[in-house]
Amino acid sequence: MVYRHRNMFLLVMILSVCGFTVAEERHLLCSSDDVDILYSNCSRGLPTKDFFFTVEPCALKGNRKWRGTLFWIPRADLTILRAHVNIWSKGFESVKWKGTLCEGVDDGYTFCGALKGGRIHSCCKSIRWSSQGADSLPELHNHH
Repeated sequence: MVYRHRNMFLLVMILSVCGFTVAEERHLLCSSDDVDILYSNCSRGLPTKDFFFTVEPCALKGNRKWRGTLFWIPRADLTILRAHVNIWSKGFESVKWKGTLCEGVDDGYTFCGALKGGRIHSCCKSIRWSSQGADSLPELHNHH
């Protein structure tokens, strides 16, 4: 009897893990001789027509500063927003940052609290890049 329940538990665990560990689809943002920039979002299989992100210039050589622009129409009210930034250089992860941008109370960004279907247009200040990796992480500013 105990073995039967243990096997059922293992089957449920395997099905649960396999169902929730779907890899996020990555989209190519830009490509040059020295860098490929990809992004992913949490929409998993849904079209990304309401999410747009750009980075200029798309190169590391001779460019120490980048500028990014984000346009997004959220599919739900934006009360909690978490971000993950991973920057890889020469096959190694040079920056790994996770943070909460919006918590629902006293948020520092004007786009926090945006309603479903509203428009968010933000830009990032330049990211200074050195041979060691990013010197600073982007700072978001909301455009109205």
